[in-house]
Amino acid sequence: MERWRIPLHSPVVRALLLAPPVLIGMILTFVVTSGLVFVRSDPELALRFDAHNSQALERVAMALAVKGTPGSARMAERLAVRSLLESPMSGEGASALGFARSILTPARDESSTFKYSAQITRRDVETQMWLVEHYVALGDIAKALETYDHIFRISDEYRAKLLPILLQASAQPQVAHAIAAVLASNPPWKAEFFGGLLGAFPGAENFNLLVNAMRFSRTDPDDRNRVSLAMAQLVEHGRPDFAFALYRRFTGNVSSSAIRNPRFDQAGGLTPFEWSLSENDSLSAQPGVNDANAPVLLLINRGGQSGDFARQLLVLRAGTYRLAFTTGNITGSVTERPKIELRCNSDTRTLTSTALPASPALGGIRSIIPFTVPSSCPAQWLSIVAGNQIDRQSNNPWVTDIAVDASSPSARR
Repeated sequence: MERWRIPLHSPVVRALLLAPPVLIGMILTFVVTSGLVFVRSDPELALRFDAHNSQALERVAMALAVKGTPGSARMAERLAVRSLLESPMSGEGASALGFARSILTPARDESSTFKYSAQITRRDVETQMWLVEHYVALGDIAKALETYDHIFRISDEYRAKLLPILLQASAQPQVAHAIAAVLASNPPWKAEFFGGLLGAFPGAENFNLLVNAMRFSRTDPDDRNRVSLAMAQLVEHGRPDFAFALYRRFTGNVSSSAIRNPRFDQAGGLTPFEWSLSENDSLSAQPGVNDANAPVLLLINRGGQSGDFARQLLVLRAGTYRLAFTTGNITGSVTERPKIELRCNSDTRTLTSTALPASPALGGIRSIIPFTVPSSCPAQWLSIVAGNQIDRQSNNPWVTDIAVDASSPSARR
């Protein structure tokens, strides 16, 4: 009887010959794919599919290392070493090895291991945190803050946690100087730090140092607002001299004039050293023109309202001065007319308070008022104040050309 044979070139034979390599390929693909899929969600499961998966090794090692027990540290050390053998560029593996050995042998210096990890990847927050503590222990504040900067750039979560610590530390002059050096590089977290600095306020000297280190833009409305807030803080904490120096540096205004924008014809509003104008429905001060088409400040009071139409902070030395101004369209009794006042910022002492004189709409009247600034009054509020009128104002009083000139040698210095 003839033996049954399958031709070598038949489809069945070809299928049988191709089956093993195809099957092996499918298995390898499954193993590799499984390792990639589970390496983040379940690295331990990924290791069951591929015991040589360096990413899974480093992740399991780090998870064990952060537990902080000697037993978990020993397991973490073994896995971290395996991870580095599989992939010498495993930054997390090097970090896990450093943490594990720090637990097993606390006296051992593992800084080289963590620095190696940081050279591979600067996005590992645990490594950066260890380096911060390391540099602080060494007293290398500059290096610690450089590392803080890296952390703030790569992790919103850690920035939110660590920023209060940095703000608290800024009360120390040495730390404040080091932070200022970092802020000078215009880091992306500058605005967030400034917001916290307003609340923390680490003393006038440190606050002034840190704010001056920030690169604020004159053309950015948000930055202008930040500078205004910073100046207000310095004035409130008794350092109008720091605030005025910040104003001059930020604006580039080095004019010797005591009054900024005396004719109310310039854009600005960088308080407190430029005019702050009332803008509510009842009481408002509006730059405009008088009947002669000259720039003035229109004082609009819609009846029975009190408060400041406008105010500006001055920084006058002790001495005697003359306050001059031009007014127009002023009517009514003395008590009903607007007033111009100068008060000490520190204790609200009144240096001068004068009702604006009755004056015609066209041309107006020039007035000059002498006053004295005592040595205990380093900053002064110049205000235009609403009068005590009962009825709605029927006209629009105006004021312009406000000037302060020194009349004593001490004030001219």
